[in-house]
Amino acid sequence: MNRIKKKIKRLKLLITDVKPMILSHHPNCEHFSDHVYHIGKYRFCIGCFTYYPTIILTIIFSILFIDLSLQNLLILYFISYLFF
Repeated sequence: MNRIKKKIKRLKLLITDVKPMILSHHPNCEHFSDHVYHIGKYRFCIGCFTYYPTIILTIIFSILFIDLSLQNLLILYFISYLFF
């Protein structure tokens, strides 16, 4: 029983250590303070917070509003290659 309690305590400690890194993977130091948005007590990575939603919306809008014919797919491929 004591062994299980010890494992649960260690798991809680791990969660409290990892929790700040879930929304922002940058260390909590002055050097990286301009790499994150500070919203209340939470920190959000600027790159991830703006980059991933933009990608998801682009994919959704492409599926909804672009005719995915072979010609359009090739054009989209070359445009994405240029931006890469």
